[in-house]
Amino acid sequence: MRLITFFVFAVCAFAPIRAEEAAEAVADQPERAFIMARRDLSDLKVKEGAPLTITVEVYNAGNREASDVSVSDSEWAEQLFRTEGEISGSFDSIPAGATKSFSYIITPKVPLNNFEHPELSISYTDGDKKIESKGPKEYLKVHSKEDMMKTNFLEVGGYVTLGMLRSEEQWIRAVVIFAGSLFVYIFLNVVRNVRAMLANKKRKSALKEFGFKEE
Repeated sequence: MRLITFFVFAVCAFAPIRAEEAAEAVADQPERAFIMARRDLSDLKVKEGAPLTITVEVYNAGNREASDVSVSDSEWAEQLFRTEGEISGSFDSIPAGATKSFSYIITPKVPLNNFEHPELSISYTDGDKKIESKGPKEYLKVHSKEDMMKTNFLEVGGYVTLGMLRSEEQWIRAVVIFAGSLFVYIFLNVVRNVRAMLANKKRKSALKEFGFKEE
């Protein structure tokens, strides 16, 4: 009991000190604005011919306000994508810890594998200093309509089979097993019918030898 009491006292005694140290550490940091930007996709599974909303989120990770903030995305290749809306945004100011955003829509025209889209361009004013930086690149895999049909079939198949058949390989294996079983079943039926026919023919021949006729 004394040990528990001592532990509680120690935690209570040191907690204010830790909080005070954290506050001092934040206060010791130089005041500056620091703008970050990233793209947020409305659907992580990008599909050929399906509109995709891209929201560019602009965040001030610094501890003072940024002014004259401008974020521009790179042009999407016209032969690969159709673009709707403005791909850039401007803001008079963004307070410390605040987020602003703008959105536009792209529609992939063709399937793509690991398409690389260039960085976002960022510019803003921190105090009396003009700063320019870059946001992350974007890597997209655009699924074809055939791929999406296959994916939908596998999802439905996995649900119907209670999760036993989830992948293309599992379905192929199941079809091969079913086809093999069906072949064996048909073959055995044919053998059985042939044997029955031969036995019936032999019986008729024996009856004929003894002078009996089947009506």
